[in-house]
Amino acid sequence: MSSASDRTAPRGEAAKARMSRTEASVRFSPASAGKRSAGFTLLEALVVVALMALVAGLAFPRVERLRESADFASARTALTGAVAAARARAIRTDAAVSLTSSPDNTALLAGGTLVARLPPGLRALPQGRAMTFFRDGSTSGGAFILIGNRQRATLTLGPTTGRLQWRD
Repeated sequence: MSSASDRTAPRGEAAKARMSRTEASVRFSPASAGKRSAGFTLLEALVVVALMALVAGLAFPRVERLRESADFASARTALTGAVAAARARAIRTDAAVSLTSSPDNTALLAGGTLVARLPPGLRALPQGRAMTFFRDGSTSGGAFILIGNRQRATLTLGPTTGRLQWRD
């Protein structure tokens, strides 16, 4: 009777021969030096980097406009909040309080106290008379123009109703 290893020996020898041929073809040789490997060439990498730069260059202006729009919306909210803060201060102190702009028009002052600072690049210009709030919360009315790089809006405060209205 023959052993199991005697029966599989011929197949094992054949497998060893096939593996040796495969190993020889994988090894580096001068003949295989010109063949393409499984990586990227410098030219391919440069093309990808150039395409990424092009896409980034096209996307940047849109991102910048979105940021400016967000800053403008933030400034509108700040100006509306400054009006409410000035009215509340007039009622709390039982004295008239005027809402004015700082000398460089980048901040809002209620009775000389800073109540809002505008995002960079935006200005709030008072129009006509000062926006004054009296001790009972009533107002003299007034307006501010909010100016950005690409946007402009006017906040008007009605003297009889005290209603705020934004116009673009």
